[in-house]
Amino acid sequence: MLGGTGMTPDQIATVRAEIVDSSALTTSVNWYRAMPFAHPRYLRPVEVPTTYVWTTGDTALGRRGAVMCSRCVTGPYRFEVASGSHWMPEEQPDLVTRLIVDRISN
Repeated sequence: MLGGTGMTPDQIATVRAEIVDSSALTTSVNWYRAMPFAHPRYLRPVEVPTTYVWTTGDTALGRRGAVMCSRCVTGPYRFEVASGSHWMPEEQPDLVTRLIVDRISN
């Protein structure tokens, strides 16, 4: 499945060794499993400065969904579009680092 999202064979092997085989995946999957049970009354808008980086090749979330995330943020918000797949930190670490540094510097 991960190969279809743009992950390379080496990245898949790393995920298997560091996340799947170590049982760390359970916590992440449980977060997604709990999402349908989160009542909107208990969800509060994000008030802190937020930068959302979306990629044109993201198989997990389309552009419309990414753009709509701004509705849940009341603090300073920045939407960045980059090319690549869902795996930005692995594919473009320099870009991700620059965006993080830019956000925390301002």
